[in-house]
Amino acid sequence: MAEMALTAAPQGAPPAPPAPPPPALTVAELDIDQSHLPRVNEVRQSFAVREDGVLAHNLQEQESEYLHLAGLVQRDIRVAKRLQGEEEVQRRQHRALLQHTSRQLYAGYLLDRHRHRSMPPASPPPPPTAHL
Repeated sequence: MAEMALTAAPQGAPPAPPAPPPPALTVAELDIDQSHLPRVNEVRQSFAVREDGVLAHNLQEQESEYLHLAGLVQRDIRVAKRLQGEEEVQRRQHRALLQHTSRQLYAGYLLDRHRHRSMPPASPPPPPTAHL
């Protein structure tokens, strides 16, 4: 029936204000034995201690993760330096091999050139003879 009263308001009239909330119950009205309840300061302090513990735990986890990642980075740097050193050694060995091969080829070229210059000219082949 209350619904009808709300919907039956004349057009253009302001809506009726909402009903006020029921009054809050007090501890005395709930009939609770307050002698066993902790004091506000005790509850606040207990909450603060737990909150500090959670915060400290989170900070320790973050620090542990940071140190773990820092350790991984340090390991990666060591591996990268070692690989760079190995690559440098291989590059030097390859360069030395190329220089050695190049010198051998050039020496062979010079030796062949010298042999061709110091050889007497070849005598022409004898003319073909006719056989009858």
